[in-house]
Amino acid sequence: MELLAFNPLVKDLSRAWSLLHDAIHLIPRATLRSLDREDQQHILGKLTGLTSLAISVSLEISRSPLEALQLQELSRSITNGQLLDYRTDISDLMEEYPTLAKEFDSLRQTLDSPVPSSSTESSDTSKGKLLQILEQQAIIGRKNKAAQDLDNILFQIRQKPGFKNFLREESEEYFLSAAQEGPIVVLNVSKLRSDAILVTKAQVTSIALSDLSHDSMMKYFDNSKEIRVSENNEVKRELLEWLWTGAVRPVLRNLGFYPTPNLKKVGSLPRIWWIGVGLMAKAPIHVA
Repeated sequence: MELLAFNPLVKDLSRAWSLLHDAIHLIPRATLRSLDREDQQHILGKLTGLTSLAISVSLEISRSPLEALQLQELSRSITNGQLLDYRTDISDLMEEYPTLAKEFDSLRQTLDSPVPSSSTESSDTSKGKLLQILEQQAIIGRKNKAAQDLDNILFQIRQKPGFKNFLREESEEYFLSAAQEGPIVVLNVSKLRSDAILVTKAQVTSIALSDLSHDSMMKYFDNSKEIRVSENNEVKRELLEWLWTGAVRPVLRNLGFYPTPNLKKVGSLPRIWWIGVGLMAKAPIHVA
């Protein structure tokens, strides 16, 4: 998917961003709540790289860093729990609208219930296999109905005062409040460009990381997309220097935590939360 931005037929990056934006929002439709967990994870595995590319295209066409961050957080929520929308805490909803909250909770429990495996003792005979297939189809049918009902309940909830953005993209206030104890840095590398999205308690900004190229990153990953394991200290040092030069140092300078010609001395350093997108999630950023 990262090749999309470099395909000569794709010249309208604004259109590409629109498609990527819609694709991320449609992931829950591809990973239906009625599917079992293994099937959901298999489908999500096929979408690797989608979020990273969406962030890069978003920043390339000068969309706001907040929009890019919202896409990243939405995608993270989806991949970590097939949209945390039916695993989230609903205490506020329960307090304000208990009937809707109970319906929502009942539906998500239905969707979370497993579909019986076909490898059971009852499937030893043809009749047993037929009964099991019918049982599975009935459960899947109930799950599909529950998924449709859940969409309807979500629509009703979002019509209520104070719940307009219930289980949708997080607001700017949400991200700023998350950075009260220290900045949050999201690192993204794709074939199109590399960036750091910086979240402080005052604003969401971004900086381009020109020395953190995709090609140089791939030198440190093997074919299974894991960090290359090496006993060679020189290779390890090279990786850490690459991360320091390309990502950590420019971020610290931008945040005012590293001396520059105009800033000779810095004060006490706060905690920084580093978040990598895609392959960068596996990079030893904290060590650098």
